[in-house]
Amino acid sequence: EFLKMTASQIAMFQLIVLIFTIPGGFVSRYVCQKYNALTSFRAAILSWASITALGVSIVSGPEDVHYFYMCGMLWGICLGWLIPTQRVLFCTIVPAGQETEFMGLILCFHSMLGWLPPLVFGFVNESGLNMRFGLLSSDAFFILAVITSIGIGDYNMAVQQARDTKRFEDSSLTSGTAMLERHEHGEIL
Repeated sequence: EFLKMTASQIAMFQLIVLIFTIPGGFVSRYVCQKYNALTSFRAAILSWASITALGVSIVSGPEDVHYFYMCGMLWGICLGWLIPTQRVLFCTIVPAGQETEFMGLILCFHSMLGWLPPLVFGFVNESGLNMRFGLLSSDAFFILAVITSIGIGDYNMAVQQARDTKRFEDSSLTSGTAMLERHEHGEIL
């Protein structure tokens, strides 16, 4: 309603976003290799928030729909950048052997909180405020994600801690198995 886009224009916008996820995947790969997955994650989120703020500031009505398409290209790059970066981050900082538990937590929180940004957008939109404020409300969730990621601390230390946890579990299992074998042979009571 704000941009007065037709169904075919909306479909074209979604196609543009989808196509531009492909170069976003290459951006993810480059930034993860050059820096690390945590830096890439934060940069992708902050880029997405910046593009949303930029889009809100330059798109003011139907006459600016071409700018909205350009924002769609950039949002597509950010989407293609963010999703693989999230997977790399998850795979590198979760202790081996606990992937299922942590993925369950991620899915649980996604189910509990995934509806919140669209709800806020809908509330802002239906309350009579300009739709630009609704779009801008999503930036609060992006900023919250970056602030929450600060709790991870140093990425290299988190990766090392995940590896050390696995080594400790492996050595505990090995020593426990060795003790059981020694007990079976009567070496220990």
